Formats: sequence, structure tokens, C-alpha cells
Amino acid sequence: LTRVAPPPPPRRRGSSPQVSASDLAGRVVGLYFSASWCGPCKHFTPQLIRTYCQVKLAEGKPWEVVLVSSDRTAADFDKYADSMPWPAAHYHQERLAGLAQRLGVSSLPSLVLVDASGKVLTVEGRDRITDDPLGLRFPWSQQALDAPALDAPAADQAQAAEQPHTAA
Repeated sequence: LTRVAPPPPPRRRGSSPQVSASDLAGRVVGLYFSASWCGPCKHFTPQLIRTYCQVKLAEGKPWEVVLVSSDRTAADFDKYADSMPWPAAHYHQERLAGLAQRLGVSSLPSLVLVDASGKVLTVEGRDRITDDPLGLRFPWSQQALDAPALDAPAADQAQAAEQPHTAA
């Protein structure tokens, strides 16, 4: 059976934690470029929350998502960030727009996956999550994507096949 973590409780208004680089050390980070007014974001965010809960909370893997908001006002940002189970980058519209541009983000939603060393794994994180909602290929690097994904029963069968057989 595959364990699925329940989503964390929603935050109280104004309680979204800010995040610093030291908080992210040793983790794969998903920079989630999104906005409260974005229709496709409203569709993708629930899937990302489910995958986040599965990978980080149920499986305990070293992953963090950080909201990089394109909301038009700080009030909209606060309300949107408070609805997420992950931290948010400090709201500074010009600086965040510059980050999006440097990473080649041209549309919302976008999820840029960065490894623990700061190397960009992919700017197509949204596709990776959509294709692998349970996080079986975490951290979604090319090497992980090239390996066949095994579900729990197949993994158990593969492990049993590797065991030496003894005659009774």
C-alpha cells in the first residue's frame, strides 16, 4: 500500500513563514511561481499540495517548496501564501520578477526544481509533478526520470526476485 499523508492544516491569516537560504540547505527546492488570480494555478496547486504532502510529510524526503508569488499586491500575496502548506519568498514584486526572468519562467504556474547544491534540475517541474504525483521519481532529475518507476507491489516482487533461493 502507498501511504498518503493528509494535508497540513491551513495557516491563520498572516502566518505564512518567510524562508531563508539556510533553511533550504541540503534539500531539493521547488520554486513555485504562482498567483492567486491565475486560473491554471488554481488547477495545479491542489495537485502540488498532494505531492508535497506525499513526498515531504509521508515519505520524509528532503524537499521544500517555496512560493514565489506574482500577486499584484502585498495583501493578495499574504492571503494566497497563507493558503499554502509551504513557506513563501518575501514579497518584492520587482526582485521576484527578476528571478523568474533569470530562470526562464515565462508563464504561470511554473515549478523550477533546484537540487541541494543549487543546480537547476528542471524548469519543467509542473510536468514532472503531473506525470509523477506520488513522487516515485523524486527528485525528478534526469537520472531519476530515466530509471523505471516501481510501485510498491512491483518493488516487493523485484526485491524477492533478488533473494537467493534455497532448496527445501
